[in-house]
Amino acid sequence: MDSLTTAQVLPISGCTAVFVHQPDSRVVLELLGPAAQLLTVSSDSRLDTEPLRGAWRGVRRDGGTVRQEWAVAAGRSPHEGQVTVYFENRHRLGGRSTTVRLHPVQLGAFWVAEAAGSFTHVTVTVGAHQSDLRLARVRGPVWV
Repeated sequence: MDSLTTAQVLPISGCTAVFVHQPDSRVVLELLGPAAQLLTVSSDSRLDTEPLRGAWRGVRRDGGTVRQEWAVAAGRSPHEGQVTVYFENRHRLGGRSTTVRLHPVQLGAFWVAEAAGSFTHVTVTVGAHQSDLRLARVRGPVWV
């Protein structure tokens, strides 16, 4: 039996989440940036139970002066508990921080969340467990 592939383009960032269902029942998430660059590959391994697998930020431009900053985070869905994602813009010099709280889209064994805006960090909570990452920058102009 061949593997089954499903792809979903994220509307804010233009990133693509590709789900590959392997013949041995494993599921793999490939997350591609807006310019089709590979951001991450994650499997539904039982060895790594960390719910947050990666987080990125970037900018989309319309060819003119309009630019849309975005943030994306992805991870493995837990067997118990609901995932809550907090995208944050933490200022180094004590400026006002901005936080957006949302529930991600559940996609089989994985979840994906995205938000429009300027963010530097993501925090993911599942019950009492909490994970935190600084967003990795996706370089280069992305034109839409």
